[in-house]
Parts: sequence; C-alpha cells; structure tokens
Amino acid sequence: MNALFCCSLRKRPELSSVPDVLLRSGTTPKWRESRLETHDLAVPLGKSNAGTQQSFRFIIVTSAEMNQPDTEKRLDRLYHLDGGANVAVLFLVEDNGNGSSRGTRSLIEFQGSTMEHFDMPILPFTSIGCLPATVIAFCKELHDRAARHPQSAFRRGPGSAQLLLPYCSVNPPLPEGQVHILSDITDGVRDLASKASTSDGQRVLRERLDERDAEDVISFWLHEHSVQLSAEAGSIMQVGEETD
Repeated sequence: MNALFCCSLRKRPELSSVPDVLLRSGTTPKWRESRLETHDLAVPLGKSNAGTQQSFRFIIVTSAEMNQPDTEKRLDRLYHLDGGANVAVLFLVEDNGNGSSRGTRSLIEFQGSTMEHFDMPILPFTSIGCLPATVIAFCKELHDRAARHPQSAFRRGPGSAQLLLPYCSVNPPLPEGQVHILSDITDGVRDLASKASTSDGQRVLRERLDERDAEDVISFWLHEHSVQLSAEAGSIMQVGEETD
C-alpha cells in the first residue's frame, strides 16, 4: 500500500518542492499523489484488530503558517477526526541561509500554543530533503513499539512531548539509546533547549551522549537567539509540559 501526499502541497510556496522530493526519495512504502481533505501526508500502519486498514496522518506547518487561523482550523479538524489518534504535526525548522534560524524559537512557541488545545506529537525537520526520512523513521518507531506492545495502540497522551526528543537533532532521528540518555538527563524539551545553549549544559550533553550525537543536538538548538530562546522556553513550554 502506498503512502500518500496531498496535491495541495504544490500550491504552498515553502512546500512546493515536497511532492518531487517524496516521489524521488526511494523510501518504502512508495509515495503517491492524492487529494487529502484533512491532512498533508498519510502513511499506512497496517490493520487494526478489527481488520481495518490504519494510517498515520500528518499536517506540515512552517513558521510562516503557524499563527494563521486556517492552520488552527486544520489542526482542530485532524485532531478530532479519530479522537486524536494516529496524527502528528511536521514542523519545518527553517534556516535563513546565514547560519541563524528563527525556526527553533518558532518550534517552541508553536508547541507551547498547540499543546494548550491538541496533545499530538510535533516532529521538527530541518529541510525539505530530510522530510521523507523523518516521516518513515517515526512510523517505523511506532511499528516497532506496537510489535513490543501489541495490546496498545498509539494514542494521544503523556508520551507526546517525549516523542519530540529523537528529532531534536540536525540529523534526526537520534538512536534509541541516545534518546533514553536524554530522557534521563533532561526534564523534557524545555530543559534540553536550556542545556544546549549553556556551556555547563553542553558539557553534560558531550559527557553523556556519543560525540557526534551531542554535537548534532547542540547544533539543532544553538542559533542566533539561543540565549533568549532558553529564557523564553521556560514560560512558553510550561503550559505544554504541565499537561504531560
């Protein structure tokens, strides 16, 4: 069964290249263009206990779109399609081309505001080119988890913020073992953002994580506004993480 992407992506300037990137990606399952009413991407997950085909649905959001009324309407419609199950947001962490980024701060702002209303995973990706790998890796993680715990289904709930950790890297997803370490040494995304932007926190990350993974995590968060980001993260993420 094919994974699907919505033809409307071609009409969104920042995402117009997504269809061609997906079609050329060579990932399994293969991608096919379709008209999707409530979401941008759909990846087959297999059949439920009742024998019906299940899919995981994604909406893609950019920094420019995050505060638009239409974006909130789309999130609301998708979230309530199946009671918040098997849905996630893919957030483009944009780089302005000179080594600084507004995307990381926007990611934290978006997660804080979104989790007030919708408790669903928000997966960052740093370029259109890495979108296919991010989506397939996330779905593989869900499949592996279902194989280990066949009686449980992926639903909304306390694990949603935790699902963000593997993607807080310039080369996502982080290996499972490295994610477990991050879970042990941080109190979630807010705390990770703070550690990655201070010398003491960076030392802890470099001591505990593999060298390459530590640098990838630090690079993800370390942008032009890193000091301000760390200060803002505590207040912005408070609402979101208190619901976890």
